[in-house]
Amino acid sequence: MAPSSAVLQCGIATIVMCACACAQRPDPWNDPPANMARWLVHEASWATASAVASTSNNGTRVPGFPFGKIVTVVDGWGNSTESTGKPILLMMETQSFAQDVMHEGGKISLTFSEKEVGAQHGGTCFKGETRAAQFPMCAHLTLQGILREVTEPADVQSAKEALIKQRPELAGWFHGPHNFRPWRMEEVRGIYLIDHFGGAPL
Repeated sequence: MAPSSAVLQCGIATIVMCACACAQRPDPWNDPPANMARWLVHEASWATASAVASTSNNGTRVPGFPFGKIVTVVDGWGNSTESTGKPILLMMETQSFAQDVMHEGGKISLTFSEKEVGAQHGGTCFKGETRAAQFPMCAHLTLQGILREVTEPADVQSAKEALIKQRPELAGWFHGPHNFRPWRMEEVRGIYLIDHFGGAPL
């Protein structure tokens, strides 16, 4: 059975790991920064995943340099609408990026932008003129942590359901020669959030 939010252990200063109901965009001037971090992770449908390249992959990458990849992400198990703060993503073990992550013991960073979430939630990103994604009031977040493959059968099923709910076309990705599998950021080690002027509150 997939772990419920009630039994998940909280992480760094209870910033991202605890459950929350995240539909309402937090106010960066009045709400705790943790709320914005949880909200952005929960509302995002993709992120930039980064790791240190371990191979050249036929000359397409430089070993030892950071390498980023766009990944579909979801926050939550199955059909739950509650945030866990531990993003789930898809990878193939044979992908060079997956090899990078495993080579470094699962170390990965995930970067999220409020620009991706969209204007339906309001926020300074979309008020008046369209702001640049780097504008401080347009929230952006980087999580550093340890990625682990989801292996328990019930958890695998719950992770698949959550991903397919996010993007229905992913249903076919779990079959055939590619054999994508769900992976989850189980340990959040570092959090960098910008959601207003004056530097990173987290």
